[in-house]
Amino acid sequence: PQLAEQTLLSANLDLNTTTGQNAYNNAASQIASSLAETDPNAALTWAESQTGAARQTALGAAINSIANSDPDTAWNEVLNMPADDPARSMMATNVVYAYAREDPATAVTLLGDINPAQLDNAIGQISNNWLRQDPYQASQWISALPTGAAKDTAVQNLLNIQGQYDLSTS
Repeated sequence: PQLAEQTLLSANLDLNTTTGQNAYNNAASQIASSLAETDPNAALTWAESQTGAARQTALGAAINSIANSDPDTAWNEVLNMPADDPARSMMATNVVYAYAREDPATAVTLLGDINPAQLDNAIGQISNNWLRQDPYQASQWISALPTGAAKDTAVQNLLNIQGQYDLSTS
């Protein structure tokens, strides 16, 4: 914790001397991500203290970092955000992507909470990962998807790996 506080103090000094909003946002992202690796709570507290785009960028970086090692904790943090917080939808999408890598079945259950603009991409990522882990269950899920771009992407993923698995016996 003491190292995290020193890092935070240094980060605030660096951000206060940074010129330009893009540089500020990039620095906020790097600080939050680095801090989240050693002290997730401090990273989230610091990210929440930022304003505007820097807040959203820092929260995204902190949540992503946490989600890479502990998606359950990251998801709980997203759920604790106010429903009308503009960053919540983006953070939910990022955590769904993290789940898609390790636990696609759980990722599917969270799709209703992500940014609708990211739904097709999320379904594509989930299908791609799930097909590699459990092709039979993934193909069952894909067949139940409604017709549209997301299903088309999922079916294309299925076809791309079809030769690697015998889906009829799984």
